[in-house]
Amino acid sequence: MRGIRRLLAVSVLALIGFAAALVRFGQAAEEGCIAEPQPQPEYEVELVGPIEFTKTTYELTVFRNGEPVTGARVCLDTAMGGMSGMGLSDEGEEVAPGRYELYLPFQMPGPWDASVLVDEPGHDTVALPLSFHVE
Repeated sequence: MRGIRRLLAVSVLALIGFAAALVRFGQAAEEGCIAEPQPQPEYEVELVGPIEFTKTTYELTVFRNGEPVTGARVCLDTAMGGMSGMGLSDEGEEVAPGRYELYLPFQMPGPWDASVLVDEPGHDTVALPLSFHVE
């Protein structure tokens, strides 16, 4: 009887966790952070280094035609090549003109690819490719 109660408790907790994950992933999809990146020559994006898997906070610079992009919604979705399940996503907070702070706790060093979504007022939303190496 005691074993059945434990199994029931674990099952309920697993179900709650699964439901929370569905809500979380559903919100990310609704927000549109994940998008197919396309090169846009007028935009420049760079993750300010050093990029180390022991760090968790980074700044991303975003420029359009050489000018800092301000007041935009900037979101980065990244994945480690060849490693399913190794991905991160965060929406940046503008900390200075054209500089957006992101929380990215990389799980391991190596090559990473990203899509940077830039939703700038008065301009079309773009998804830009970005590749970098985590030390």
